[in-house]
Amino acid sequence: MAESNKNPVLMEWVVPVSPEFQAKRIPVAIALLFGVVFGYLLIGWLGAFVGAVAIFASTAEVWLPGKYRITGLDASARIGLSQTVIRWENVVRLIDTESGVRLSPLEKSSRLDAFRGVYLRFSGNRDAVLGKIAELTKTNGTSVDGETDA
Repeated sequence: MAESNKNPVLMEWVVPVSPEFQAKRIPVAIALLFGVVFGYLLIGWLGAFVGAVAIFASTAEVWLPGKYRITGLDASARIGLSQTVIRWENVVRLIDTESGVRLSPLEKSSRLDAFRGVYLRFSGNRDAVLGKIAELTKTNGTSVDGETDA
């Protein structure tokens, strides 16, 4: 897909799998194995394949690096086949954490914070990312919230 001149890429970076997630690989691999066995027992080889794909896709963050992009129109995060995108005009609140920042469309903190918006992980580029976000959101209308309900 060619990038439009109307939406230039301003920042792009890749974050390798963190040691925190690497430590979770063994339990996730065991769960994946159980999914394969359970799927095989229920349906056969097709069930085993579907079980493996479902567990791998839902735990892609443990296995694959994250690719993050900031453009003039939106911010996006891609891990495996999953991509989340939020347009700048929909960003209402920033949730700043140690390892990244969530661009949230929700005005108030809620349990939905973990499921709405885009989480941009830092890769030694915290100041550059936050500076670019401040520039693009024109932070006068966006509040910074360092706490989540997670």
